[in-house]
Amino acid sequence: IETNIGGYYDIVLPGLLDENPGAAAAYSLRRLSSTYTGSAVRVQRADNVGGTTDIGFDGYGDLDTAALTTAAAGNSMVVVTWFDQSGSGNDATQGTSANRPKIYDGTTGVVLENGKPAVDMIDTSDFLDANLSLTQPCTIVSVNKAEYTGAYSLISRGGIPGIWYGYLNNGNYGVYAGSWLTASGSANQRLDAFVIDGSSTELYQNSSLLTSGNAGTANSTGNDIGNNNTNQNFTGTIQELIFYNSDQSSNRT
Repeated sequence: IETNIGGYYDIVLPGLLDENPGAAAAYSLRRLSSTYTGSAVRVQRADNVGGTTDIGFDGYGDLDTAALTTAAAGNSMVVVTWFDQSGSGNDATQGTSANRPKIYDGTTGVVLENGKPAVDMIDTSDFLDANLSLTQPCTIVSVNKAEYTGAYSLISRGGIPGIWYGYLNNGNYGVYAGSWLTASGSANQRLDAFVIDGSSTELYQNSSLLTSGNAGTANSTGNDIGNNNTNQNFTGTIQELIFYNSDQSSNRT
């Protein structure tokens, strides 16, 4: 899509949601749809001084780190809202300043993971409330890297029962929807993709199938990103998290 603006052409490339529509929620630090005109995140100073600033995307569809740096003015910045790019209006928010994940460090600059911007849940009190309902079958895809080696929840309804994904103390990653489905996996930055569909549940990591089987039949409402309410909150970086209330197995790759 080319738009002539003052004699210059702004080229908007098709995104993941153009090719795979129908997401229930989509959070990313890159633009996922050529038709999405909103911002990526809403930020505020970590000391809760001053107002909020919405940060959008640059001409390549990546987070506008120049605008973020200008807004920070040498201060650490945290995420107030991670905007839902799916069009479903499921923005992920955090109303308590002390519980907001960091996106800019006043000393080192933009938080990066493998050279790209990331949302950093730097301690176990940080999380975002997506207030998202998940019904089976559902598909969840995420780019993340955990910094904590104990049990944690990347996605949870604030505890079980419900739909839950994270890392267990026994060294395995687990998907739960009434029954545990677990497997060992990578502790590095990774692309997680899983379909929760009762006895046909599948868990992939970095395009490899870790395990498949029965994860139960539970649905859940009011899901959080990074919060479990049982001292098992996620600590680490997240760059993208996309939810579908449908089986996207055929589109996984």
